Amino acid sequence: MWNVGTWYLGLPASSSHTLIGSIMGVGLANSLITPGHVFGEGVNWGKTQEVFTSLLVSPIVGFVCSALLLLLAKLLIKKQELYVPAAPDKAPPWWIRSLLVLTCTGVSFAHGSNDGQKGMGLIMLILIGILPGMYALNLDTPEKSFQSFITTSQAFTKILDQAAGNQTMSHEEAGRHLSDFLKTTGKFDDQTGVAIAAENHDILKRLDGKKSFGDVPKEDRPALRRDIYLVSESINKMAKQGHLTDPQAKEALLKFRGQLKGVTDFIPAWVKVAVAIALGLGTMIGWKRIVVTVGEKIGKSHLTYAQGLPPSS
Repeated sequence: MWNVGTWYLGLPASSSHTLIGSIMGVGLANSLITPGHVFGEGVNWGKTQEVFTSLLVSPIVGFVCSALLLLLAKLLIKKQELYVPAAPDKAPPWWIRSLLVLTCTGVSFAHGSNDGQKGMGLIMLILIGILPGMYALNLDTPEKSFQSFITTSQAFTKILDQAAGNQTMSHEEAGRHLSDFLKTTGKFDDQTGVAIAAENHDILKRLDGKKSFGDVPKEDRPALRRDIYLVSESINKMAKQGHLTDPQAKEALLKFRGQLKGVTDFIPAWVKVAVAIALGLGTMIGWKRIVVTVGEKIGKSHLTYAQGLPPSS
């Protein structure tokens, strides 16, 4: 409703901001109504800080770079047609039209590759939530990759067990420990490695005797996804905080994390196609209201070709 309303009124509102706010709101509400949860735990505040920093910095970078590019164009390109408002009853010169085709193609590609990720992420979030049996794991993982995953996981289980000093921890305790560790306030301690080893044992136990992720019972797939996520993100946080001091061990663990992420971070081809079509049709149908606002109503004068060059680049 917000997006349609701002489009109808020609307001250049960001759907990215809207989406981020709505997901945070759902996370906060869930932590409030779920028994045993502390208010605010439903949001990854570390990731939120990264996102808000990028949202704050990107307009400033765009503002400065656009201003510099316009000044550079004035310094190097002396064609006066670029610096006067376009005549409303005349088509642009052929060389400007050619330039617009090239730059606008670049904008379309950049916009699609950027906003496309947002749309695909939202669709996958919904699919995993309502159809976890189908989309919690990448069921299209080739058998060879699945066997490689098992072999690598078995090898790292031995390494993790040795690092943990052969200490043991129940699956429930390990899950709670890693969940606490992954919170913004979570701290690394000598039990973190033990918890990772315990979760990895549970992953192997769930996959014992299986030839593919499709062989895992549907009711077990959400729990397996959770285990894989906890191990993957715990390794990532340990690496970021500098707890993996051995360069070889760090490289190997991050490579293992890449395999773990491949199981849970995936997007079916039909989702990519659907988002691409939606972006294309939406832009074709609804571009004019926003473009007129940005191009004609924000500034006091009619937009010149030179002023249109930085945004389209």
